[in-house]
Amino acid sequence: MQTFSTARNLYIAYYFFDFNDPAKQTVEGLLRCLIFQLAVSAEAVPEELEKLYAQHHKDRGSPTQPTIKEWTSLLLALLRFRQCFHIVIDALDECLEEELLHDTIKSLVNRSENTTRWLFTRQASEEVALDLSVAGIESIRIETSAVDHDMAKYLHATLENELKLRSFAPKAKRIIRSEIQTKARGM
Repeated sequence: MQTFSTARNLYIAYYFFDFNDPAKQTVEGLLRCLIFQLAVSAEAVPEELEKLYAQHHKDRGSPTQPTIKEWTSLLLALLRFRQCFHIVIDALDECLEEELLHDTIKSLVNRSENTTRWLFTRQASEEVALDLSVAGIESIRIETSAVDHDMAKYLHATLENELKLRSFAPKAKRIIRSEIQTKARGM
């Protein structure tokens, strides 16, 4: 979570559906991460969070887990206390629960206050774009060439600056760049 220095009441939360980490490919993981970022930025533990915790830790036995509906409701409740909040959810196409993700996004966007702004990224897919456009969520296509250019800059910087990689021979670095860029094709 970052706080902008120019606008004290502007907050940003970010989530990346990581294809390398199964725990970061679920809707529950998304909601829990966003809730955590909101809770950490609060001055005190939000009352709604305490209530949900208490509800699932009633007995001395093993605690239960909240449902997706409960996590969604908690996130929406926490967002109501913010004047301006931006949420970026990256790589929607890497979520393993596509239908649940779309339903959750629609619910969040439709039920959140006007002070919350949403940005979603994903690989180009007409099916996903049409499904989200029904909920009034616009889709903006990012050209593959722009992504490829950014990736080339990132790879160059990483290969030159990372301690373990900068010692590679120039030929090895060229091969690494070429293989990654060829296989990524605008990802």
